[in-house]
Amino acid sequence: MTRILRTYDMEWRLFATVWLVYLVHLAPLTGYNENRYLDLVRSIVDEGRFEIDTYHFNTGDKSYRNGHYYAGAAPGPAFLAIPGYLAFKVIEPILPESLFRSYDKPGYIRGFLKSRDAPDNFVDEYPIGRFIISHLLITALSCCLLTAITVVVLYRTALNFISRSDAMVVALTYAFGTLTFFYATRLYAHVLGGGFVFLAFMILAGRYLSNTRITPTAIFWSGLCLGTAVLMDYAAAPVATCVGIYILVKVRDQRIVWAVLGGLIPVGILLWYHYVCFGSPFKTAYGFPNGPVDDGIHKYYEQNFHGFSLPDPTHLWGITLGMFDGLLWHMPIIIPAGYGLVAAILNDNRFRIEWTLIAGTVLAQCMFNAMMHPLYWFGGWNFGPRFTQPMMPFLMLGLIPIMTMVRIRHTIILPIAILSILICWIGVQYGPSESLPGVFILFLLSGPALPVYTFIETYIHSETAWPIGMSPTGIFLIFGLIIGYIWYTLLVPKLKS
Repeated sequence: MTRILRTYDMEWRLFATVWLVYLVHLAPLTGYNENRYLDLVRSIVDEGRFEIDTYHFNTGDKSYRNGHYYAGAAPGPAFLAIPGYLAFKVIEPILPESLFRSYDKPGYIRGFLKSRDAPDNFVDEYPIGRFIISHLLITALSCCLLTAITVVVLYRTALNFISRSDAMVVALTYAFGTLTFFYATRLYAHVLGGGFVFLAFMILAGRYLSNTRITPTAIFWSGLCLGTAVLMDYAAAPVATCVGIYILVKVRDQRIVWAVLGGLIPVGILLWYHYVCFGSPFKTAYGFPNGPVDDGIHKYYEQNFHGFSLPDPTHLWGITLGMFDGLLWHMPIIIPAGYGLVAAILNDNRFRIEWTLIAGTVLAQCMFNAMMHPLYWFGGWNFGPRFTQPMMPFLMLGLIPIMTMVRIRHTIILPIAILSILICWIGVQYGPSESLPGVFILFLLSGPALPVYTFIETYIHSETAWPIGMSPTGIFLIFGLIIGYIWYTLLVPKLKS
């Protein structure tokens, strides 16, 4: 273990830093998206079934069939959450029964979640403390963990082209200067789908970059990650299709069977889940209403082709340059990243196939969003257009060619990267919101915050007479010292030498 830590000294420090920062910014209070996965994993582990009847009032992202409710999304995040939930079950007996029970549960369920038809007994008995703690633990062991691994993979990829310090800038910009920061700290499927599809690509592309033979084992794992990406998030399908094409291009012999076998495992699980819950392997939760007398949000998927139509230019503008939810305003780093992809395709003959594929994933995901129903392309109540998240690690690869341009790197890239990190950091503190200016106003009025501190402060002020203002300064200081020590052990010996 010591030898591994010494060999990969930068990698484990980068991983630990990113993971710890994500843990500090975890959001305790859950919404529709998080609750649908929490309901499903609870049903699987505690009740041995896929129906989420017990807690379905806490989410609007659900489907109704034959008298039962089901999670209204791909089941992958709930399956991935099982180890984290089992870990929660170990500590659950020591948690006090009254944990957060006096929190304003009616306001949360009927107000925040808009579940106005929730019966009184459901609200009274709702184990909000259990949901909060399990959400924090599950998210830490799934979204936070996989994203931190993806950051390290991105760093290792960049080392094939640029220096350690420049590769670190690329990796940290992806971790904290894109929408990834927000969605890695909440139980959303998008970072999971994007992370697995990026791993599928890099398992093969990484070997090609290092002139290493592509073995059947690598091909199998690439196919497994690719299928898992779709199991996690249906919206990862455009990027997954592009990577699937890349696998076919690179593996043009009988070894492709290994990729098929790897992909069939998670895809088979997904089809089996569809069959058990919805009566057919090819029917999803989106093909059913939200309730027995209410089609709910799923009614829009009945329009055109399952809710999709020809790409709408206004949607394309909205997710890129639009003031309402455009990527440009949430993460200005997309400008140099996009320029870098174009420059790499035109100038890097050796890896032109890879750069073209990377640009193709970005284009495919944007077009996918532009084809969505007018009420869905921006992703609802969130921070930025969340359905673009699966393309983020690919888009950030476009920074690599830019980092070779010394003048641009120092005068343009670093300031834009810092600006993007600042915007996304503010979003993590005060999102989700459908108004980026609103998030900035909250930050200017209230200053730095942490979602968990905001929750605790609200709880204390509403339930006690403790007249004290809470600040996250202490937790920032503690974790800052921990992260400082992580890098101190690397930098001090080098400075002394």
